[in-house]
Amino acid sequence: METKSNQVDLLFHNYKLTDKFKEILENGDFDLDCFIKESGDFCILTEYTGRICYKSGKKGKSNRNSFEYHKHIIESKHYSIYGHINFSIEIDLSNVERDFFHLLFDLLASFPRIYIRKENDNLYLNVSLRHIVEFLSNKREYPDLMLVIIKSVLEKFKDKMSFLTLIFEEEIDFVVQKIEEYNLYNLFNKIKVLDYDYFNWYSFQVYTSRRIANELIRHNTEYCLSQESTRYVDKSKSNLVRYDILENYPEIKKDSELLSRIILSENEGFDNALYSYKEMFSLLKENLPDVSIKKIRGYCADLLPLGIDTIMVISFTEWQLDRIFEQRISEYADPLIYDLAKKIKNEKESIKMNYYF
Repeated sequence: METKSNQVDLLFHNYKLTDKFKEILENGDFDLDCFIKESGDFCILTEYTGRICYKSGKKGKSNRNSFEYHKHIIESKHYSIYGHINFSIEIDLSNVERDFFHLLFDLLASFPRIYIRKENDNLYLNVSLRHIVEFLSNKREYPDLMLVIIKSVLEKFKDKMSFLTLIFEEEIDFVVQKIEEYNLYNLFNKIKVLDYDYFNWYSFQVYTSRRIANELIRHNTEYCLSQESTRYVDKSKSNLVRYDILENYPEIKKDSELLSRIILSENEGFDNALYSYKEMFSLLKENLPDVSIKKIRGYCADLLPLGIDTIMVISFTEWQLDRIFEQRISEYADPLIYDLAKKIKNEKESIKMNYYF
């Protein structure tokens, strides 16, 4: 067991993967045959996010290729990874009639998690790739406006998600047919899919403790978060992530006996929890041969301490980041989440935006 600190890396911004992402991918133990460049930035980020959750795509393992990976995720209905990709739709309010607002309300009533901003005579909508993937997968009746948005997004960004357009080839043809059937071509003049990200989404890889991950989930302002699974991932060789108490209380350093007792208590508590986790896993695996490994790990995960390390990909809008900075970069904040918020802010402000591919 080692004691670690928070770590933050910006992976994706303004529809592009960063140079930092390339560095993580190439310096890690990933099977790079899994991340096919031709699949496009959107498919690569969402694949990486999903593989972080299950610790798959590693060298020396039997891995699905990128196309099969996305196909499997969609068949399994694990759509959450596609929430990390978001599109900005601009509507010129001076160019729409009253009937158009019925179409807009129909869209908003059918899709959760659509953000809206108004600026002068323009209305801006945030539509995620998850919205598109879910509705294409379920073949539900589409709101008229969504049919037009789907076609517009896929045309503009087809090179960034080529595998998804292949997987949904039949469903996309259905969308085109409905547009023709309903004669919706006039709506293409009402909306515009922007080349840039109006809502300014950032996707970070975050290494922290499960306690802090729980805090981020508890105070979620509808940002998208994908976290390492304790059912699929073996946590028997994990590390402790915490804030160094000595930085806040240097007087403890002066008392060598107290310092020794604190370090011993910390190490013993963490090591004992991991020992119980490993011991329970061995007992259940030996005596429940017909039960799946992931189900056994799920039972054992209840014994894991909150300070144990975890890895996540989190995607925020600019507005959501500002709320986190307001709440967490504060003297009243938990020291570890204060440290994490500062590192996210520094990464956002200082990174050189060199783009992968």
